[in-house]
Amino acid sequence: QSATKRRLQGSVNWTTGNFWSGHADELATTVNVKIPPRFTLSFTANQTFARLPEGEFTARILSSNVNYAASPFLAFFNLVQYDNRSRNLGWQSRVRWILRPGNDLFFVFSQGWIREEQEDARNLHFRAEDRQVSTKFQYTFRF
Repeated sequence: QSATKRRLQGSVNWTTGNFWSGHADELATTVNVKIPPRFTLSFTANQTFARLPEGEFTARILSSNVNYAASPFLAFFNLVQYDNRSRNLGWQSRVRWILRPGNDLFFVFSQGWIREEQEDARNLHFRAEDRQVSTKFQYTFRF
């Protein structure tokens, strides 16, 4: 792992051990890019190589974060993630507005897609699965 204070930071982690009824190795890689003063980008790939009595499989989760701080009080966070086992692609966009320290307002939009089975494995056709919009208000009482 390189130093987290750098503009370009990365890490590689290998884990091995028991996994359900068998054994698995997991490889996790991350690359973070800071573009001062407002942007942070991150790309992550987690791969699990499982060997179980029921069979072997490889699970991959690919994700990316794009964050933008418009000011100390307003920030935008975006997460895009794909999972090869469930064939789900998801996107979550969140806005955090700090009205006063301890009082936050959040707006969240989520969209999910599922990859449809195609004869041509290179064809990436996704069908919209679900969509959500939510808000949250957080208020801190001080005694």
